[in-house]
Amino acid sequence: MKKKIVIVVASILLIISIVSVFIIKYNTATHYQQVTESDPSIIDVKEPIKKIRKPRAVQSEIKSITGKSPIDGLNDTNGSIQKDLDILQNLFFHYQTTFKTNPNGTQKEIVNSLLGNNAKKIIYIPKDNPSLNADKQIIDRWGTPFFFHQISHNNMEIISAGPDKNLWSEDDISMVGGFSRVEPKSMSANSEN
Repeated sequence: MKKKIVIVVASILLIISIVSVFIIKYNTATHYQQVTESDPSIIDVKEPIKKIRKPRAVQSEIKSITGKSPIDGLNDTNGSIQKDLDILQNLFFHYQTTFKTNPNGTQKEIVNSLLGNNAKKIIYIPKDNPSLNADKQIIDRWGTPFFFHQISHNNMEIISAGPDKNLWSEDDISMVGGFSRVEPKSMSANSEN
């Protein structure tokens, strides 16, 4: 008996709420009709409604606290290949901080992302940076493009072909996640073979 009473009361409350919704909708429609009939200028649109455009992303250049680009100092004559690899790791760290992942794709796609062709249009490397060759590749101190291999979303392997300028040879220098392979003894900081 108690179950039947509960079901009847619940049904009555449901009907009351449905009727209330219809009354509110009817009153709103009636009010709108009365307002527009008393002042037709409310609905008289003389100019077409313009679409609101989505704001365009503004390209901005990443600068460190010192006002320099993260890639400044790459291939500096007073530096070393180890310093260059550290600079590139820092560059990828800046990118990861913004996008929560490394840039990915081919070598060209990775560099294009760093040049500002990314979702937020952030420029990590200025297009006129001296560490870019004519093909917009990031080059090592011997003029050979670095090779980038995304190991995971937050770990990038960076490889320099070394003084012999041949990638995948014994004198290649690489860094993964801040740890680099030991430089060959025959290489000096300012070698230009």
